[in-house]
Amino acid sequence: MNTPRPLAVLLLCLAGTGSLTASTLAAAAPPSAEAPPADADGPPEHPHCHGPRDGERGDRGPRHWRGEDRGPGPEGAPVLRLLRGLDLSQAQRDKIHELMQKNRAPHRELMARRFALHEAFADLDPLAPDYRKKVDKLAGDAAGLAQETLRFDARVTAELVAQLSPEQAKTLQSRLAERREQLQERREHRRDGEDRS
Repeated sequence: MNTPRPLAVLLLCLAGTGSLTASTLAAAAPPSAEAPPADADGPPEHPHCHGPRDGERGDRGPRHWRGEDRGPGPEGAPVLRLLRGLDLSQAQRDKIHELMQKNRAPHRELMARRFALHEAFADLDPLAPDYRKKVDKLAGDAAGLAQETLRFDARVTAELVAQLSPEQAKTLQSRLAERREQLQERREHRRDGEDRS
């Protein structure tokens, strides 16, 4: 008998507790342990995707690898992508880099705890009499971790945007508004597609 996939079941458990968020989903995949070669000329190519891993857009979407694009938070802290093109000073870049370095270890600890929960679920025996009780405990642990991760991501994001000048903050606000509009359009498009089927 096959046991259920740990990630899928934990996400279902989180959905049942109301703790499933975009942050939880985006951070669900473990980060790649692969590192770029030190002597490479230019950005290294990703073995499974088209396009360089330096933040440029490849055929299958953005690739985050170096510098400000890598950091704590889901998807390497999505706010970092929105900071591009804001004409950051060197002092701002240095402070952002310092913040990312400071938060790297706590982020890794959160990801290690997430992985440990997935492994704990995979190790459960679905035929054991206390299976549901153990799943409920893991679901509670996963919900608590999801809340902690969301608070961590929010704190890091607040620290990053605090480095912006008033003009940069205004530009960021308009970008966020555009992003929300795009997300709303996608949701409506999906709903229209579901209504037709």
